[in-house]
Amino acid sequence: MLEPGTISWDDNYLWTNSDIINGWWCVRMLEPGTISWDDNYLCTNRDIGLVFSCNNGYQCNPNFKCTSTLEPAVEWWYDNALCLPIGSNVELAWSYCGSRGADWKCELVYDPASSSAFNDDYICWKEH
Repeated sequence: MLEPGTISWDDNYLWTNSDIINGWWCVRMLEPGTISWDDNYLCTNRDIGLVFSCNNGYQCNPNFKCTSTLEPAVEWWYDNALCLPIGSNVELAWSYCGSRGADWKCELVYDPASSSAFNDDYICWKEH
């Protein structure tokens, strides 16, 4: 497993807690209520239409399919989500208690400057 914030060029999705990755499409995962998340990004090696929704911004939009990024131990994260266009062949899943099964690829989403509640949060994906 990679150290948090480390880049693996073999992956389709990368998490960085220190800024965007040049040459990748990056979505800022800014939750204003969470200290130190102003420079955290989920990046993809191609544009898949990924957006981060804070305060229910996309969840009710019929053009998007969204995955909640809930972290029960942090009150500000109850209404946030990662969203993709409805026609995307990518399926996302968020886990706040470890990575998913073998048929999913997962990336640890952790910022060492934030609460330890995030030390087991993963964004997972598979393509159809």
